[in-house]
Amino acid sequence: MDKGVVCFRMDKLKLRHLNSLNELRDHSAAWDDLWWRAEVSLPTLRAETLAQWVEHFAPNQRFVATVIEQDGTFIAAMPLVQARKASLITVGTLPSNYWSNGGDLLLDCDAVNGRVIEELVEGIKQIGWPLLWLEEVPSESNRWTLFQKTYRKDGHTTSTPLMYNIGTVDIDGDWEGYQAAWSSNHRHAVRKSVRKLQELGDVNLVRHRESAPDQLASLLQVAFEIEDRSWKGEAGTSILRTSGMSDFFVRQAQQLTEWGQFELLFLEFKGRPIAFEYCYNAKGVCYSHKIGYDPEFRKFGPGRLLRCMQLEEYFADPKQRKLDTLGILCESKAKWCDRAYPLTRLITDTGGLLGKSAMKFYTELWPYIRRVRGNGETVEMPKLGAIRTQHPDLSKVELELTV
Repeated sequence: MDKGVVCFRMDKLKLRHLNSLNELRDHSAAWDDLWWRAEVSLPTLRAETLAQWVEHFAPNQRFVATVIEQDGTFIAAMPLVQARKASLITVGTLPSNYWSNGGDLLLDCDAVNGRVIEELVEGIKQIGWPLLWLEEVPSESNRWTLFQKTYRKDGHTTSTPLMYNIGTVDIDGDWEGYQAAWSSNHRHAVRKSVRKLQELGDVNLVRHRESAPDQLASLLQVAFEIEDRSWKGEAGTSILRTSGMSDFFVRQAQQLTEWGQFELLFLEFKGRPIAFEYCYNAKGVCYSHKIGYDPEFRKFGPGRLLRCMQLEEYFADPKQRKLDTLGILCESKAKWCDRAYPLTRLITDTGGLLGKSAMKFYTELWPYIRRVRGNGETVEMPKLGAIRTQHPDLSKVELELTV
């Protein structure tokens, strides 16, 4: 057994607590092997990029990854970092925030059964945090449905208020059929953007997927400068104006590029980059993490044109099966999407008087909080109808894909 790793034998299952990033990195091969076999496809959930997230955003917080192992193979895992809510109670949270996502429930698709999740839940309880406060949980997925079912079966109360919805595009190779499903207004807007720019000069989509580390850093600087020229620069919330954030994204992108799971897209007009997109791309799913455009070209809808050209290439690529817009589903994103899934805030106690009391307070007070905050914004989506979107930072959402 590795030094510092807590390990318990339960028949053929073992429960491990990886209590540091060093331990996580020591087991990165086993962790990443589980990621490949799991339902998830976001590559930032792999061991090294998860460790990078914790080092940057929670360097002084307790980190624990609970792992279930069978016959020397990881079959379930959940990373958690310590946080405090209302300055009063210690909680376990997923390593995820507005800037990047490093945490989720990893579950071997061939090991989806109650026993494995039960052992994982028991391992999480042993950590000692009274509450789990898990943000941006895809609660309707198979893994999280089973997780919630197991918690409720053990007599724990769970709360899963909607945070927001995420839109997706199924890539099935039928580009013409996909376009036919757009609204007439959307088709007209896309064609207008294409025509306006092409009348003035050459317009090209350039995809960078295999750049050397130094070259990638330079390309990212170009992208970040485009973002900084937008309203985010004026507001002081761009990557370049947020301390340490440029280094974080360069480091993340370099690691993902080494794995072949990153791409940086530029829309170029006469050879000049006027829009960019920072994407994770793994297991046939592209996650659109950041997209921005030069405000000088706003009237041409460069974000819209970039998305159109990107999707056209994806529909011609048999390896690509989905585009996930990743952020809050807003009107401009909804125009492209044919499906959506919710992200919720999953809150539950882990046993003990403190956790149960805090959970009772939260579940009884929450309806009143929601009533005060309102019911969110309604977004109309083609094929899907009205979708309710609730998020505390809804007013701050950037609408870079211009309507």
